[in-house]
Amino acid sequence: MREQTIALADTLEEQVNRAKTIMSENGYSQKTVGNYGYVWNQLTAFAHSNGMRTYSEELLTSFAQEHYGVTDVFHPNTDKEKYYARMLLCLDNVVNGKPWASTHKRHSSSKKFHSPALEDAYYYFTNWLESKNLKQGSIDLKQQQLRDFLNYTESEGIRDISELSVKTLSGYLMSRNALSTSTKSGIITTIREFLRTPEISAQTLCDLSTNLRASNNGRYEKLPSTYSTGEIRCLLSCIDRTTREGKKDYAFIILAADAGMRTSEAYVKQKLNTCSTF
Repeated sequence: MREQTIALADTLEEQVNRAKTIMSENGYSQKTVGNYGYVWNQLTAFAHSNGMRTYSEELLTSFAQEHYGVTDVFHPNTDKEKYYARMLLCLDNVVNGKPWASTHKRHSSSKKFHSPALEDAYYYFTNWLESKNLKQGSIDLKQQQLRDFLNYTESEGIRDISELSVKTLSGYLMSRNALSTSTKSGIITTIREFLRTPEISAQTLCDLSTNLRASNNGRYEKLPSTYSTGEIRCLLSCIDRTTREGKKDYAFIILAADAGMRTSEAYVKQKLNTCSTF
């Protein structure tokens, strides 16, 4: 265990209040400050029930184990342990005059967010992904999809996960309407997984993931089997019939449309006529 440090000058209540002030100064929302404060107040009540008025590592370790089942608060393992350990280690660092605690694996290449709360949310999800048996390519894709989503939420003035709403989700998905259905389905799946991550779901007022349903289109989307008369006319109008190649393409498309040729048949006929003279 690390060398024990006890701040005798301050009571535990004063240290908790100082930690809350630091959170507010770092841009955390009142909702997030309240979530952290709730755990810290429980720690204070636990200390008083054991006749303690000041902070110690023994107090922190005993509280984490008895209240949340965290065996080693300084080396959390599961997602749940990391969630509560983060809150308690933040207080530990404030008491000992150290930088704001971080139990996350930071990636220097990742884009940072203006809101500390959203940055925390991103790394909570990253930790959750890395605990799964996923290929690195899948992890990278999901991280990129989440970064895009969180960047959008920041552009909408959202600074905390508790401020997310169905309107936010709908607005973001509407902004991605130009993407293919399969791509949008992947984005929806990633956001749904993000909202169901233990640390994130604990901060939302309701389960927003139930509002996200991805279309199951298989690996590849199907192209339309036929074209309308208007689409065929539009295609023909784009061909330059003043050139030799253009005249050949124009005639070939008219033939294919009139005869109802399938793609495979059209491809074979085009290959057979590649060397012919129009």
